[in-house]
Amino acid sequence: MSDEPGDSPEAFLSARAAAKLLGVKTSTLYAYVSRGQIQSVAGQG
Repeated sequence: MSDEPGDSPEAFLSARAAAKLLGVKTSTLYAYVSRGQIQSVAGQG
């Protein structure tokens, strides 16, 4: 198990929460992901 920051589930946000935090629409957030500007990690469920 790694002790890297961001390894715990609490370190991840939903797309909606991330968009709100960044002050953008979720569609803009998804565009950032597709351009490689931010990283997306698939969650469970």
